[in-house]
Amino acid sequence: MNLTREQVESALRSFIEPALETDLVTAKAVKDITLKDGGRVSVLIELGFPAERYRDELSHTLIDH
Repeated sequence: MNLTREQVESALRSFIEPALETDLVTAKAVKDITLKDGGRVSVLIELGFPAERYRDELSHTLIDH
């Protein structure tokens, strides 16, 4: 199943950035979304210093979603 950019952004909105207390899209942390063949998606997210403590959690959440 091929995803749309809107579906990816919707999934990203489900993760609340703890330091800013808002989702990744609203926080403007999403720098790039690339839709690839076979339904694969690449997302470039830029987070500030406090993000280091939950980077692994974020990665697993996005992969599982």
